[in-house]
Amino acid sequence: MLTSNQIQQAIVFNTKLFNKSWTLSDLPSRFSTLDPTTQEFALAVADFQKSANLSVDGKLGVGETLPAMKQAKKRENNKGRVLGFDVSGNNGELKTLGVDKVFKTAYDAGYRFVYIKASEGDTYQYSRYKECTESARANGLITGPYHFATPTPTAKDAQKEVSNFLKTLDKVWGPGQLPAMLDFEYPSKYLQGMTAKDLISWTHDFITTFNGPIGFYTYLSYWRERLDRTKDGLLTSLPLWQAEYPNKVDWKVDEPTKIGWDDWTIWQFAGGGGRIPGLQGAYDQNVFNGDENALKKFTRS
Repeated sequence: MLTSNQIQQAIVFNTKLFNKSWTLSDLPSRFSTLDPTTQEFALAVADFQKSANLSVDGKLGVGETLPAMKQAKKRENNKGRVLGFDVSGNNGELKTLGVDKVFKTAYDAGYRFVYIKASEGDTYQYSRYKECTESARANGLITGPYHFATPTPTAKDAQKEVSNFLKTLDKVWGPGQLPAMLDFEYPSKYLQGMTAKDLISWTHDFITTFNGPIGFYTYLSYWRERLDRTKDGLLTSLPLWQAEYPNKVDWKVDEPTKIGWDDWTIWQFAGGGGRIPGLQGAYDQNVFNGDENALKKFTRS
């Protein structure tokens, strides 16, 4: 594959840049026991370059090879991520195909969790929330409920929405299910002049009134524009369900844009155009930032 001269050049090159441009921790695990100053290492790099369809020279350069190595390392580390989706009354196949068909098909396609809309505002309750939860669980999926917030400046508005959410969850949401989620994305035109400070105060009222395991859903532009890039201590202490839809995404490796939280827990990486193999309808696509064991630990006790 490489001539003797190329191998010697690669050894000099790799030795010079080791611990300056990269370390062994940047590379896939198969490199962890190799000495970067040896022929064996240069040949292993060349083998990787060939498998990745890169120029083969045995040199761990920063142009193509190192980024490809780091991507392979991320894929190796994140291979346990768990795929999920979320549903609401807008998903017509829950009615046309039936909930059992939808959830069984999703499980067979590799999905392992689903968030189900339970309520919205202070009056709307999804009439099939209980049916969907029971069917999804019976078909092997781990479930969680979410509430779509419709904040207004009205006194005790958040408390009224919590009351509506809890009434919907009564006798349905319990141990073994995912934390509830507060879906915070209400369009600006309905906010009646509420500022970022007003909105954050509203979420505080909701979260403290709810007084149970709960996470926070929002998307990148909403956090930037409506929440003023908040790093509010109460909000950022909650598990983050972040929505962001890149044009191309490898959910096993890629990351959403970092916002005010230390890390994300769930990433909604595709919106209404997402597809579940075996189903025709569109479903929001999500990934959990951990393996199945971590997902189970994330559930209520």
